[in-house]
Order: sequence, then C-alpha cells, then structure tokens
Amino acid sequence: MITRTPFDDYIDHIPHLVPFDYVLGELSREIDPTIRYNFVIADNYAIFIRMPHFRDRYSRLLCKHITISSRAPFARYAGEIWYNRNGHFLVNNSSGTYRPPDRLIKQVLTFFHHLSPNAYFGGVSFRNST
Repeated sequence: MITRTPFDDYIDHIPHLVPFDYVLGELSREIDPTIRYNFVIADNYAIFIRMPHFRDRYSRLLCKHITISSRAPFARYAGEIWYNRNGHFLVNNSSGTYRPPDRLIKQVLTFFHHLSPNAYFGGVSFRNST
C-alpha cells in the first residue's frame, strides 16, 4: 500500500492551484542542485512535485512522471527543473516514460520564460549529460 504520508507536512500548506512564480520561489529557497522537481506539461495543466531524498522506493514512485500525470497516455513534455548556485533554473528532459526529444527543450524554456519573464532558464539534454 502506498500513501502520501511522507509528504503530508510538505504538501498540505500548498493550495491546489499556484502561480508558476510560487513554484520557482519554493525551488530557489534551496540552492542545492541535488534538489529537483519532476514536472509534466499536459494539454491544459502543468504539475510540479519535489523529488524526495528518501531512500524509500515507494516514496520515489509517487513522484515519477507517469504517477504525477495520473498515467496519462500523452504528455507534451516531462522532465526535471532545479535551481543552481548561479541563480539559474535548469530544465532537462529526463523522463523514462515520456522521453521528450531534445528539440523540445527550447520550446519549454520559451514557455517558462513567458510565465516568468524575470527568471533565467537554461536547458540541459538528459541524453548528453549522462
């Protein structure tokens, strides 16, 4: 049985719908490149979830792209976003389920810049960084 218990303290104070800048603000508080959010962009929503540092396999399963997208057969994009020590938000296309092509990274960066024009976004191909 999988529950969201390990995440209750973190999730319960966040409203259901939040502005993109709120997500970026939460992420930028932790200037640690090992802290990442998985995200999925679908037709009419985007969902972000902080990746836990738990060693518990079941907790990590709750954060996989297929799980946070409610097993959607199609996603426009899926990857990770993190904040580096230079004050930049970096985005990759690391998703074993949806496997977005490298050419979509630039489009996602344009979309994120449109949502938050004062933030700096950079792209990293998951395939080239391994």
